[in-house]
Amino acid sequence: MEILENKEVLKKVKCNRTHSSSVLKWKTSTMTVEGMLNAKAEIASYTEVITSLEEAINIKTLELGFTETPKGSLCKFKGDAFLCLWMSALMLHGRIVQNLIARKFEMKKLKHLVCYGDRIGKYF
Repeated sequence: MEILENKEVLKKVKCNRTHSSSVLKWKTSTMTVEGMLNAKAEIASYTEVITSLEEAINIKTLELGFTETPKGSLCKFKGDAFLCLWMSALMLHGRIVQNLIARKFEMKKLKHLVCYGDRIGKYF
């Protein structure tokens, strides 16, 4: 959980840094020297926080043993029988739900035809 929380904080800090740097670029002509120095210091602090968070995330992932890339991890699980059966069950469930929805609308059309017959489009 700590890794996910750190990743969320990292995403927010990167967004803040990007916003601050774009504001700095936009306001460079109207800012004073002190304002520019303060903005650059803020961007530098964001950069320090980002590097520390990335290091913390890397340390935690190494402690947990996630040293491979996600694609490499998926290749390991590709031959797992349980996962194959689970994915087949999910696919079958999706097909059943899709067919039930289609049948429901088909039954609704048939019921409408039984109730109204050939009177569709005719006025009495």
